[in-house]
Amino acid sequence: MKKRILTVACASLLLVSGCSNATTQVKDDDKVLIKVGDEEITKGDIYTGLVAQGNITPVQRAMSEILVDKLVKVDDDIKKQADEDLAYYKEMYGDQWETTYKSYGYKDEEAFYNDVILLNARMNKLTSLYVKDNLAELVKEFKPRKAQVFQVKDEEKAKKALEAAKKKDADFAAIAKEYGDEGTYNGSEAIYNTNSGLPDVVWKYIEEADKNGVVDNMLQDPSAETYYIVKVTEKDYKKFKEDAIKNISEISISASTEENAPKPLADRAFAYFLDKYDYSIHDVNIYQDLLSSSSKFEK
Repeated sequence: MKKRILTVACASLLLVSGCSNATTQVKDDDKVLIKVGDEEITKGDIYTGLVAQGNITPVQRAMSEILVDKLVKVDDDIKKQADEDLAYYKEMYGDQWETTYKSYGYKDEEAFYNDVILLNARMNKLTSLYVKDNLAELVKEFKPRKAQVFQVKDEEKAKKALEAAKKKDADFAAIAKEYGDEGTYNGSEAIYNTNSGLPDVVWKYIEEADKNGVVDNMLQDPSAETYYIVKVTEKDYKKFKEDAIKNISEISISASTEENAPKPLADRAFAYFLDKYDYSIHDVNIYQDLLSSSSKFEK
């Protein structure tokens, strides 16, 4: 099932929302603090009280809104994704759903949907646009491949499964159903990448395969006492380009302070489009707070 990712720019499903009904009187409210392309964010656009407390979320949100307004229209696909996300979160929170969004300042579900969930769906689309623009480099990093995998516990049964799978015009999915044991992999075709969580021995084969086809030998995972039968169905991402973009866009990478750790794709997308539209920050305190929250704001 697809993971639902609330982007860093949105901070989280709920943290964004705490300022929805805040009002603050600001001196020099037309003073420009941040520029993204020809769009400006002024002091009056920022919830100064929250920023003074070290909460930089309203600034990130304002920058996010400028980017999505430039790049992501609210079309049927975006609405469909937002509706699915809304249903997911309503199920997750259950009876506490209404209490949850109201406790963060939203008077009704519609306001929360428009202010948080719809923006998040648009930010996720922004990630997809970033992946599309940088696909060749990201493919080198994540190495998407199409493959079919199933697992078998018994060695003799696994040998028979491999023999059947290697026959000409064999139906791999049907063989998986006949010989495979219940588990994570059922023989259906999927796109796998470096972050898919496959057993090391399986991913190593898929990654290094020089041609499409069924594995020559059973792949054994000693730690799980399991054998894997694998078929690489397409190693060239250019032959499933749109699916590769979607697959990479949905990769979840946790933020890390470790040096050289891979950055979340949402962060990369945010930084990429900010740079593309030549953003500038005119307030040193906001700049320092943004830099502390993420290195993607460094200029």
